[in-house]
Formats: sequence, C-alpha cells, structure tokens
Amino acid sequence: MILSKPISTSRKKLSFFLITLLLSLPLWSAGYRTAVVSDDPGYLQVMLSALSLLSGDVTSPDAEAAFWKQYEFERQAGEDSTLSGYRVSESFSSLDSYSSPEEADDSELVLEIAEETFTESEMEYLLSGDRHAEEYLRILKDLDLIIAAKVEEEGLMSHSVVYANGNLIHEELYVSAEEGDEFLALASSILPCLKSSDTLIIPVEIPRTVSLSVDGRAVSLVNGYIALEKGEHEISYASPVYHTLEETVAVDENTALRPVLVPVFSGPMFIHSIPFDADIYYQGTKVENHIAENGSVPFTVAAVRSGFAPYSVQATAAPYSRIDIELRPEWMSENDMIERSKGRFYSLLLSTLLSFGLQVAANSVSDIFPDWGIAPVGAVFAGISVVQLVELMDSAFDYFQAARLGM
Repeated sequence: MILSKPISTSRKKLSFFLITLLLSLPLWSAGYRTAVVSDDPGYLQVMLSALSLLSGDVTSPDAEAAFWKQYEFERQAGEDSTLSGYRVSESFSSLDSYSSPEEADDSELVLEIAEETFTESEMEYLLSGDRHAEEYLRILKDLDLIIAAKVEEEGLMSHSVVYANGNLIHEELYVSAEEGDEFLALASSILPCLKSSDTLIIPVEIPRTVSLSVDGRAVSLVNGYIALEKGEHEISYASPVYHTLEETVAVDENTALRPVLVPVFSGPMFIHSIPFDADIYYQGTKVENHIAENGSVPFTVAAVRSGFAPYSVQATAAPYSRIDIELRPEWMSENDMIERSKGRFYSLLLSTLLSFGLQVAANSVSDIFPDWGIAPVGAVFAGISVVQLVELMDSAFDYFQAARLGM
C-alpha cells in the first residue's frame, strides 16, 4: 500500500516539536483495524462483545510484529518508484501518520472495530479457512485482523468454529441457550490475538449501581468481566447506594473481584406526613401504613392529598430511616403572600402608633385645658386604638406564618 501524500518539511518540524514536548511518551497511535464475520447474527453479537472486552491497546507481540512488518513493506513500496504499478487500497491511511520508521517504533496500536461488509462469496471463503483468500481480503479492505465464525445448530446444541486470519482459534459444542459460557470461551480464544500473555480475563461481581475504576481510569464490565494485566492495580468502587471502597489487588490467574460493599442505608423507612392521611409514594409505588419496607438511597418520595399542593423529596447519598413531609394548603401557593402579609402588618402598625399618639396628645391637652371640653374626642381615639391593636396582633401572626413557610 503506497503512501499517497508526500511528507512536507513543515510536518517534519512539527514531529520534532512533539518529540521535544512529549519526551518518552508514546508519540503516535495507530488503529489496528479488525472486522468480524459470522453466518449467525446472534453469534456475531457474542463476537463483538468479546472484542469489546478486549478493547484498548493491542499488546500481543505477534500482532505488533505483523503490523509493523506490513508497515515497513508498505513504506518501502511507496519509496520504490519501480513499484508504481503496485495496486493497494485507497482507504489505507495509517502510514500517513508517520514520517519515519523511528516514530513507528514509539507508537501504540489501538483496537479499532471496522464496519466492513462482505459478499456471500467472500464470507464463504473466510468461513472455509482459506488462508490465501483471507490474506487477499485483508489487503483489499485494509484490515489487520479478520475474525470469522460459522455456527451450526444441532438440536439444543450449537457447534461453533472460529478463525482468526485463517487460523483456527476456537471450536466448541455448547448449549444454544447458554451463550454466556460460550462468550468467555470465545474471549479467551481471541485474547492471544490482541493482548500479551500478561493479560487475564477477570470476573467481577458488583451490583449494577456500582461503577468500577482501575488505576484511576473508569472501566466498563462486559458480561461481568474485565481484562487486566498481571500485577498490582488500584481498584475503586463507587456508588450512591454503597460507601466508596478502594483496594490494592495483586492480579493473577486466580483473581476474581468480589468486593464486600457496605450499603449507605437499607432497611425499613418511616414516612411521616402532615396531614397524616396523605397518599405516600416511594419510587413511584404507593406505600401502605407510611412504611417503605426496603428503603434505600437514592430514592424519591412524593405525597398527594386533595386540597394540598403535591410534595416530593429526593436523596442520593445521605442515610434515612425517617422522612418528615408537611404539605401546604393550595391557598398558600400564592408567591406574594409574604409581601401582602408584610404590607398589612406595617400598615396597621403605623395606624396604631398614630392612633395612640393622637390619644396621648388629646388627653394631655384635656388635662392642661379642662375647660376646652375635648375629653370625648380622646375616648373615641382610645376605642379605635384597641380595635387596631387586635388587628395588629393578627397581622403580625399572619406575617410570621408566611415567612416561616417561605410563602
């Protein structure tokens, strides 16, 4: 496969800059293009799941050696003007990422699932194990690895045969309804094609609400398994339902991750409501007698009653064994209640102070000038002030209630 673009001087300068910047870090990554072929759609999904388990860097020495051997051949073919008639796939692009073989030595291979289509004749050749046909199709479609499987059903049993680049890597007779066991066997057979001998398939038994991190990097389970290299790893389990657990695990052939996780809270949960006859819903299910038998976090609790505004509360981490809910009457749902109560209180306070002030002034004038005969006026003001004092106390209570309820 021939280089289609010349390497410019500015590109070499950029490569030198990156070398200086990154020092000993891998400078480049190349896609290790892999395609899967099967005459059975269900088994094709099992194969894709196995590849998903083994995703990431390709560390198999054989795969690396074959890739860079092909790379060197393509590079030399591109430089040899006498091979100008050499026909290659126009989709081949990995060579464009390197300006020299030295850069290739420092690069990493990353598994890339190629969505290639094959004709029925091509599939028959691949499923027959024909090495020459397989090699031709790899070159034609710019692939590094082709995994092909044929499956024959025999009653309740299925017979699978799997080839990787023309080599038989897996043959199994398994119960058709138990593809989980076949998944592990298939993943173990594909493992040497992509990973070094230090990589192991490790079973992990954790609840679905728990997320897993290995050496600070999030890892997704595939059918309850992860792929790890031998040696010590920092494993972290995080969940809103369980307390975070961190542990150092020495991974070997006998390793299985079965952590003992401590629930944040799990048990009966009493839900108290005002009014007490409100309908209570825990996680969308109506609760009888105000008790949720299997209460845990995270959760959502809602309360509904005629004449009251609906109420709901959510929690994601804190432990709860009791929840108190107080519903507000619908008439209190007006947002300006505080302002109206405040206005009424201050208006009555001002008029009451003015009334008492006038009463004191009238009584004082009456005492100083008894012949003026203004005592009845003071009595009238005194009566008005008592009424206003009662209203003032009522408005003060309304203002306090509105402020307390946040309305």
